[in-house]
Amino acid sequence: MPLIDIRYTEGGLDDAQMARIADRITAVALEAEGLPDNAASRAISVVT
Repeated sequence: MPLIDIRYTEGGLDDAQMARIADRITAVALEAEGLPDNAASRAISVVT
């Protein structure tokens, strides 16, 4: 799985925006790795 860093200004994103970004990045990373976007694949993906 690729390592992706996102930098943003403190307070620049609310919790809902962070959740949408994390969801989309996970989907893109899984696609890039050739993995299906399902519960099992997401279970091995970590977003911190």
